[in-house]
Parts: sequence; structure tokens; C-alpha cells
Amino acid sequence: MSEIYDVKKESRFDFEQEIYNCWHVVDDLKQLYNMCWDRNKSPDDIANVLLGLQTLYDDRFSQFMEVCLSHQPEKMCRAYIDLIR
Repeated sequence: MSEIYDVKKESRFDFEQEIYNCWHVVDDLKQLYNMCWDRNKSPDDIANVLLGLQTLYDDRFSQFMEVCLSHQPEKMCRAYIDLIR
């Protein structure tokens, strides 16, 4: 990685962790799908899960934005792109 990006290793790790945490949305939706179809949950149960997911994702994405904005975002994004290439 180029010296230009000068991103602390811990900062990059925090950034990557937050990105991966956001991917849990996909796993949670798959679980909700299985809950609806395989276990015949009631509409009330499903509504409660959806409200909980809304609260969880709001917090998760807020935390992600805090991490992004607390570091130099342009350097973090460039370093991450270089890392995954």
C-alpha cells in the first residue's frame, strides 16, 4: 500500500469491521425469511422482529458513519479499495 494514504492500521481495521457488520443485514433477512416460511410465525411476531431490525440497523449504520467520519474518509476509502484489489 502506498505511503500516501497514511491510514493507521487500527483505523483501517475499525473501518473494515464496520463494513462487515453492515453485511449482517443480509443474514438477518435470510433468518426472517426462514422464520416466516419454515416456522409459520404470526404477523405480530414478524412485525416485532421488523421493528427490532429497524432499530438495530439504524444504530449499526449510525455507528458506521461515526467511524467513517472520525477518520479521514477519503484516505480510508482509498486505503480500503487498495486493500481489496
